[in-house]
Amino acid sequence: MIIGRVVWSGGSRFGVRTQDPVSVAALLSESPPARGPANVDRRSQIREDFSRHVIQRADRSKRHSSALQFICLTIIGMGMACFAAMLCYRALTTPLGAVAELLGGPVT
Repeated sequence: MIIGRVVWSGGSRFGVRTQDPVSVAALLSESPPARGPANVDRRSQIREDFSRHVIQRADRSKRHSSALQFICLTIIGMGMACFAAMLCYRALTTPLGAVAELLGGPVT
């Protein structure tokens, strides 16, 4: 396994800076390795813990924002329902009051 950084210099030319010295003769004489999944995780435990912590924080933040969005939309929906109920009450009170008055019933 060779770890390096590839830098393109233009067109089809590039350069590679490897982490460790590479023997070109040994590289050319080796047979290609069998293709398989690379399961090697070279991260340190501290980096792995930090990565897990970041993922957990992101998940917690997503849950909190979803809950806040639900609460806000519920409050807005309830406010709109109350406003619509008040408008309906006012719209129906006047004509029904007039009908009640003509029929001689109590006006409230």
